[in-house]
Amino acid sequence: CEKNDYVNELDAYFSAFKNHSVVALARQYAQISVSYDAVASYALHLKMPSSPQSDFTLDEQYQEGADESFERWSDKQKQDFLAPLSDFYRQSNFHQWYERSASLREKAVKVFEENINQNIDWKWFDQFFGKREGSRFNIVLCFLVWPNNYGCSTPLKNGNVHISPVIGCPFPNAKIDRSYIQTYLPIVIHECCHSYCNPLISQYWKQMESKSDKVYAEKADVMERMAYGQPIYMMNETFVRSCVIRYAADHNGSANLDELIRNEGEFILTRTMVESLETYQTQRSKHADINNYMPQLVKDINHFSLRKYKKAQIEYRKKCAKIVSCSIKNGDKNNPLKSFEGKFADYCVSGDWIYGKNTGEFTNIFTGESKSVKKADISVLSGFTANESGTK
Repeated sequence: CEKNDYVNELDAYFSAFKNHSVVALARQYAQISVSYDAVASYALHLKMPSSPQSDFTLDEQYQEGADESFERWSDKQKQDFLAPLSDFYRQSNFHQWYERSASLREKAVKVFEENINQNIDWKWFDQFFGKREGSRFNIVLCFLVWPNNYGCSTPLKNGNVHISPVIGCPFPNAKIDRSYIQTYLPIVIHECCHSYCNPLISQYWKQMESKSDKVYAEKADVMERMAYGQPIYMMNETFVRSCVIRYAADHNGSANLDELIRNEGEFILTRTMVESLETYQTQRSKHADINNYMPQLVKDINHFSLRKYKKAQIEYRKKCAKIVSCSIKNGDKNNPLKSFEGKFADYCVSGDWIYGKNTGEFTNIFTGESKSVKKADISVLSGFTANESGTK
């Protein structure tokens, strides 16, 4: 998580327990991919202690083996984590901290309800994917995972599904304005779509695995930096992003779909999926739900031509302007903050951040801070202009 006053206060409160056995165990598990959404999913499967003396347990109402994030924990790991977690809960007086921060959580829920929840068309999910009886949305706001988000869902033994995306909440530093809404609406829609898309990709994986492996090889370095370490994870993400674009098309008549697709540049099957899903929507009389359409979607994916894609990329780069040099000043005209050299196509900008494809990092053009984050493919470089002969 990113540091803020809330996190600093939390660190101070729990600093005496930083060497607790459950912390050491969590670090050990993180080294073997029990991290990110797997941790969030484990929390969703927990059942609170019934008394101060009792331990956490795993809630038995959930269907074993149905949640791929939860299944990154082995059966032994799931059980071994319970006792030290319970001891940490008691020894640290965690409940006292929880009660102390209640007002902040209530504020976050209120802001989310008024600005995000009420602006999402929740009926769209059943309309687009097909009605799923017994499913319900249960959004989980979490300060400590921000700026990350996880598309968790918890299938129950009775066949129902709790769609429980864990959304990184930026409080207490968030500025609530139109940009907040524009940012978080697609994030919540995106994470909810994972509950529908991931199982379908798994179900039809064998039919699309060969093509997916080839596409992944083309972008493997970028995918790994973005924590999509396997082709199936890339396909989950591509499917979800394509569905979010279809949501935008259904709810915003002025949405520039071509631009939205270009913004997903590293997920090179996005255009194929978006166009196929549009066909699905226009042929709903033939397809009761998305599952019924999946064989055609798989066929469209397998027809994707990497050769044509590479040729189009070469032609695109030929038309790109070249950067002769780019120096962003930071209050001192004789001390440029950063210099970038290369082709215009090697860089793109999101807000104040310039992305270098070779490094896989964003650099803030005003502060010089660099970090690895998800790429936003925007064709205009703020602060200077590009032309065929170069720019300076």
